[in-house]
Amino acid sequence: MTLSTVFPGVPAMVLLETALDDPISQRCNMIEKILSEFSPKELHGVLPLLIESLFNFNRHPRGWSIHKLDDSGSCYRDFKCILNLLNPAKGPLLQVIYKLTSDSTCKYEFPTCCLPLPTRCLIEEGNIPPFYMDKVQFSLAGNPTKFLLLNAFEYYMFHFVYFVVNQEISNAASRNRIQSSNALYPNIVEDYLNFFFPLDSSSPPSVQPASGSPHSPFHPATLHNRTRPFQSPSPACSVFGRASPARFPGLIKVDAQVLMPQTIAMPNEHGWIEKETWMSEALLQIFVEFWLNQSTVSSPNQHYHMSTAFSFSAEHVQLVRLLVKHLHMFVSTLRMPVHSPHRPMHLPCWDEFRGLVWPHYVQKKLYRFLRYNFESWPLDTSFYVVLETWLSFIQPWRYCVKQRPCSPAKNDSNANSLDNRDKEIDDRWKQFVSDHLPFYSVLFHSFLNRAFRLDLSSYKNAFMLLRVSKILNLPKLRDMLLDAERTMHHPFGHPVPHQPGEHLMSSSYRSIADHTPTIALQFSDLEGPHFQYQPLFSISMQNKIRELLKIVGEALEINRMQMAVSENTPQSLFDWMRSFVAQNFSIRGHCGDPSDETLNCGTDYKKVSSYLEQGIANLSSFFQIEVQPTALQPPHSYPKKSPYTYDLPDVETSETGAALTPHGRYQIINGLRKFDVSYQCDPELQPIRSFECAFLVRLLYSIAHFLNTRFASEMSQFYQRRDFIGRVAQHLLCPSRIESRPIRLDHLAPSARHLVQSHRKPGLRLRWLASYKVLGLLLAFLLLLRFWYDLSIVASFTILIFIYLMFLMAKALICRSPDLTYA
Repeated sequence: MTLSTVFPGVPAMVLLETALDDPISQRCNMIEKILSEFSPKELHGVLPLLIESLFNFNRHPRGWSIHKLDDSGSCYRDFKCILNLLNPAKGPLLQVIYKLTSDSTCKYEFPTCCLPLPTRCLIEEGNIPPFYMDKVQFSLAGNPTKFLLLNAFEYYMFHFVYFVVNQEISNAASRNRIQSSNALYPNIVEDYLNFFFPLDSSSPPSVQPASGSPHSPFHPATLHNRTRPFQSPSPACSVFGRASPARFPGLIKVDAQVLMPQTIAMPNEHGWIEKETWMSEALLQIFVEFWLNQSTVSSPNQHYHMSTAFSFSAEHVQLVRLLVKHLHMFVSTLRMPVHSPHRPMHLPCWDEFRGLVWPHYVQKKLYRFLRYNFESWPLDTSFYVVLETWLSFIQPWRYCVKQRPCSPAKNDSNANSLDNRDKEIDDRWKQFVSDHLPFYSVLFHSFLNRAFRLDLSSYKNAFMLLRVSKILNLPKLRDMLLDAERTMHHPFGHPVPHQPGEHLMSSSYRSIADHTPTIALQFSDLEGPHFQYQPLFSISMQNKIRELLKIVGEALEINRMQMAVSENTPQSLFDWMRSFVAQNFSIRGHCGDPSDETLNCGTDYKKVSSYLEQGIANLSSFFQIEVQPTALQPPHSYPKKSPYTYDLPDVETSETGAALTPHGRYQIINGLRKFDVSYQCDPELQPIRSFECAFLVRLLYSIAHFLNTRFASEMSQFYQRRDFIGRVAQHLLCPSRIESRPIRLDHLAPSARHLVQSHRKPGLRLRWLASYKVLGLLLAFLLLLRFWYDLSIVASFTILIFIYLMFLMAKALICRSPDLTYA
């Protein structure tokens, strides 16, 4: 039964507002009927309300909460309904959007305040990026308005991609589930990537923008036309293929830093390139604009700085990694090897688009995105997602479609595995390494700066070090990077003969002006004209690696000491059961993927030692540094120290006494060394904890204090007895301060010595009875005796006291008596 029969004469807007109040499954069914039965002209006014509610734009009161849905049992039905509704091939919403896109009268407004900050600044200054030239509107005074004018496809994709960076819904607790691979949003992203960037000969539907429309996204008459492929770079064109800035009269001007390739588009036997690939090209630029352009500004001298705080989330970075991996597979389907931007002139439109993905659209902003996160990401293990995004980009050989026909998102765990399937890199990737040298060299410098500040004895940090070192040490990669740096420093761009043992440069740093014009333009575009490049194979870099190896060796030493202590410590029943289940049933998250938030490998010291040893071996092999054999001393030959032996941090003598050195501060921050600091106060006077009853803590302390004061001499006499009664009293009347290790009183000040001696006096301690856990156990035991054995309250308490006394006597017979020393 159609809607016109059930609701005759009711407009589509009213039906949609009513459907938005229904549950998601019913809402999707109703929307599918609305989209299929009403004409595109009637749906033109409905589309903004539907899209804004779908992506919770401007805190729409009837949002869909797609960031909370996954394919679990309770949400599976809603998950499938929305996935089918937004399907790019057969989804009813996208089918309507394709129809509305071909209509030149269907335009929609998108607020410029939602654009990334660098783009907003450019538009306000009049430096209109080419992608926005046909979208920015101007007032009568010649100033840009507060809204962009978009076609239906762009309007939908702007909202879809903006959803990830929308600060209004960026609460970490509500968006945690985007990070999961079975969440709804990553699955939609994967569907769109597979559809608009196909990995086979298929292509998206050829939706033609309205001919002659002034706002067609990639119409040949607009400014945003692609350059015709060329054979050699000109002085006015950078290595990324940007032409010299176009000149426009009036208030509109174009910044050379944001220009995309532009000349008059040339038709060929396939028709206009823009007519066939404009949807994929538009979607790629939208992805790059919203996901990668949040941390940079227009001027190279000012990038990595932001006037407003924007925090990248882990799920945001994982989506960027998904995009990078898919683009690698998309580009790998090119019918000819991918080299530099200088390619033969005549290529099919899709092959030419594949060849332009990295140099023209992604490279610059991805580099700045990674560079910013390398420098600003917190020094914790969540940096693993940023690291894996970087490693995914610099390993394109892992994502060749012929070797990896599977989907990138659903095999993410395989990508994280340590065994590199490609043991040897093919020579055809040499040009890719050369064209993206800053990703290998400059970002590795940034990683080293982080590594110096990390606790490398931690499981996840050791794993990250191993990941980087193992990838750098891949066969042939070192030779490719060495050849790239040789070519870069030669004035004519040819390799310089390199003798064994000879360093690439006599100086540690070399100015950009000393490089060849192509490399100079590349680094100037990414880092600014005054950037000082430090080669990977320089003397200063080797010295830096030696310092890192010393820190890794120290972390290895600390880890071995902790492993020796753990081997001498008896394992609890819970720890034994957890390790047994994890080892025999392969529980995911136990010592596996370090990106898993549930990982708990604090006692797996053997793996940490293995990771650190492999990291030392890989780094020394890549940089050709000889390592002392003692640095790789096996764990079984390490001297086992006492668990109560503590090494003091490095200090130096100053006028005010001992002061920490910079290396000593590093040791304390990362937990490698510490001072012998002990708790000197009465534990009974500690602040009341959240798991304690405040009233009972105060009451029990008053009772214990009265009894300890009233019967102090009697308690001391019982405590000093050497017979069985004395041993029972020694376990009952505990000192208020129990040292985990002996303290020499002659090393303490007089006031501290008196305080320690007063706290060593025996007495009755009752605070443990104020714990909610103890109270709960006592209540459960009393209820059991009352209802199971039908005992009175007095009899139940008598049994409890009797059991406690029996426990004390058994403990006196089995356990060693505490230290009776008072002074």
